[in-house]
Amino acid sequence: MIESLKGMRDVLPQDQPYWDFLEEALKTTAQHFSFLRIRTPALEKTENFVRSAGRQTDPVQKEMYSFKTKLGDSLTLKPENTASVTRSYIENGMKSWAQPVKLYYFDAFFRHERSSHMQLRQFHQIGFEQIGLEGSAIDAELIAVAYYFLNATGLDSFEFQVNTLGDSACQ
Repeated sequence: MIESLKGMRDVLPQDQPYWDFLEEALKTTAQHFSFLRIRTPALEKTENFVRSAGRQTDPVQKEMYSFKTKLGDSLTLKPENTASVTRSYIENGMKSWAQPVKLYYFDAFFRHERSSHMQLRQFHQIGFEQIGLEGSAIDAELIAVAYYFLNATGLDSFEFQVNTLGDSACQ
C-alpha cells in the first residue's frame, strides 16, 4: 500500500486557503514590526543543535532525525530553527547589520516523537527571532508581535502565559 510516513501529512489543495491566510497574517505582522523573512536549509550539522540545546536535552537525545553521510558527517533534519537562524546570523555577517536583526520564518521541522493526532513528526512552525540586543524591551516587543499576529488571524479570545528559563546559573 502506498501511504505517507507515520506522523507526516500532505497539505491538500482544499487546505491551501487556510495556509495562505496564515501566511498573509504572518507577512502583515512581520512588516508591521520590521521583521525580515529567513529560510534556512532543512539539514544542518548535528553539532549546531547539540551546541545550542546541550547534549542531555530530550530533543538532542531522543527527538532529532540524525544520520551519518558516506563521508562521516553527522547531519540532522532541523527540529527547531533558533540554532539555524543563529548559525546564519554568524555565517552571513549579520552582526554588521543594524541591531537587533529581526527575522521571522514559517517552515517545516522534524522531531522523532511518538506521533499522535496533535503531534506530527513533520510539523510547521512560525517564529520570530531578534538577535544582537538583550533586554526586556525585546521580550515585550515579541509579546506584542504574537498579540498582533493572533489578532490578524481573527482570534478574539486568547491568553498569554509568560515564563522564563532564567539565567545560565538557574538552568
